[in-house]
Amino acid sequence: MVDVDGGEVRRIFDAGRTHLSFSQLQTYQSCGKKYELSYVQRVEREPQGAFLGGTAIHRAIQEAEGYGWWLDDANVSGPTAPMVARFLEILETKVAEAGGPGAIRWGGRGQGEDLAWWRKQGEFMCRRYVATRQAMEASGWAPITHGVEMRVEATFDEVGEPIVGYLDKFLMHEEGEPLIVDYKSGKIGGAEPMQFATYAALVKATRGIDVERGVAVYLRAPDAGRRVAPMRFADLTERMPRTFSVLARGIDAGLFEPNPSAFCKSCSVRAHCWYWQATEGKEEA
Repeated sequence: MVDVDGGEVRRIFDAGRTHLSFSQLQTYQSCGKKYELSYVQRVEREPQGAFLGGTAIHRAIQEAEGYGWWLDDANVSGPTAPMVARFLEILETKVAEAGGPGAIRWGGRGQGEDLAWWRKQGEFMCRRYVATRQAMEASGWAPITHGVEMRVEATFDEVGEPIVGYLDKFLMHEEGEPLIVDYKSGKIGGAEPMQFATYAALVKATRGIDVERGVAVYLRAPDAGRRVAPMRFADLTERMPRTFSVLARGIDAGLFEPNPSAFCKSCSVRAHCWYWQATEGKEEA
């Protein structure tokens, strides 16, 4: 990669960076200071319930795919079911590693999405994953790769360094249409089309497959009508290399300005942010 004067860029701000990802892009676009603290300085992050619970759900889904637990309804019929039991085991381990429930910032109103909430709602999320996965299979959607999430990596000329993505599931319909699936444990409606466009660009570069459709599966949604949301992103796919090029240049130039917003209250690295520390009258979330 070269700078605007044609010289070689010195990676003095993030010498340890080996690749870019959509998570990095999303973080940088939301707040440059958060990116610097998270990915450059790598400060200790405040443990947050939504992250721990979401990690446990995704790990349980990966293992359910690998072991085929989703194939049988009986596997999620009770507290001893393999997938639910594995989710609870992962959740409890993550909470213990974070220092216990009292050391974690839980989400929801009044931090209502606490450990008890995640224990119960996580079981429902596992059930909804199974129901959705079975419905897709019955409708003719089969996985291109089996088991855990699919890793894709490509380097574009505009960027100059690898971009890495992890697809929760990449399916192909029996009639030949590909589909990107992303499972969401967060708020309903929070999916980002640029995430799907990033994955589509990587799939195109590595496998030569044009992907124009995706679905976000909101595991919090109790009704099937809101659970599976179609994502349209075809017009964004070809723009993603340029978008990541802008990201890389901003990082290499050391442009890490804060972007104050209501999200500062829930930021996992706010304790290390000079803006948060200097803000008078800030309210605790």
